[in-house]
Amino acid sequence: LVAGHLLARTAWTAIALMVLTCWPPVPVLTASAFLAGVASALLLPALTSVVPDVVPRESLQSANALLRLITNTANLAGLAVAGVAVAALGPGTALAVNAATNLTAAGLLAGLGAVGPVRRLAARRILPDLRDGLVEFVKRQWVWVTVLCAAFINAGTAAAFGVLGP
Repeated sequence: LVAGHLLARTAWTAIALMVLTCWPPVPVLTASAFLAGVASALLLPALTSVVPDVVPRESLQSANALLRLITNTANLAGLAVAGVAVAALGPGTALAVNAATNLTAAGLLAGLGAVGPVRRLAARRILPDLRDGLVEFVKRQWVWVTVLCAAFINAGTAAAFGVLGP
């Protein structure tokens, strides 16, 4: 979670600097947007996987429901706040504020410390697990076709909510 927020902070800081200086070379802007997307793709699964470690088993269903409710509400409210921030502060400053919120989140999460020895041990197997997962993913055509379709649907939805909505 900390690494994801730090990666997001780096990406959004780079984008903010490019917008503030009116110097957005397409390859650098594209790479920064890609890193922001990677960070986003890392954060939700990581956040979801931590819930069983910090919530008693009997409260897990309620905690997951509350997490999704808060996440979805924050996503919608965040778009509205972002629109106001862009209108009031300008796009570059609004992007810099976004980068600062990621740094704040990373700091708060770092203060929590590790959730347990099992998690620290499991983290050592990240690359082999990623390789094994990718092999299994590619083997199943229905999975990667569904993911590819969902990627286009998500891009269209994100464009509509994130650009046209505000």
